[in-house]
Amino acid sequence: MTKRILFLIFFSICFLYQAQQNLIQIKKEILTNVKTIQNNYENKSLSEIQISNFFCENFYCSICETDSLESNISNKQITNYLKDIIPFLEYKSLRKSKINYDSENQQYTLGFQTAKPDSKTGFEGAGALLTFIKENGKLKFCGIIQIP
Repeated sequence: MTKRILFLIFFSICFLYQAQQNLIQIKKEILTNVKTIQNNYENKSLSEIQISNFFCENFYCSICETDSLESNISNKQITNYLKDIIPFLEYKSLRKSKINYDSENQQYTLGFQTAKPDSKTGFEGAGALLTFIKENGKLKFCGIIQIP
């Protein structure tokens, strides 16, 4: 009985270690994609093909000021909103952020603080959450939410 318990503990530790290593690899891939998006945007060479490779077809954008009440924008519309999205693709902030996996929605989330709290004014701070999903074996940017 003791051997079974030890085996289960050992197996659990190995499984958790493997899951953590997988998240580290996913985060590296996300950061590589973010760097590519930033570089191509700065060089004005971000093509529609690249956008479809890096962004989901239905992209949720709470920071984009769309004409409709809907916050979903299509791949073809992303070029119109890149000026709003790019400032939130901060490589340094994302590199320091923790990656989380939501198994229910099968998405990865990276979040970071965009404004620090101020106790004098009562401001609670602000942040951004970036979500990514795997689509056809590729990680794609599927949404950005700004948290006031």
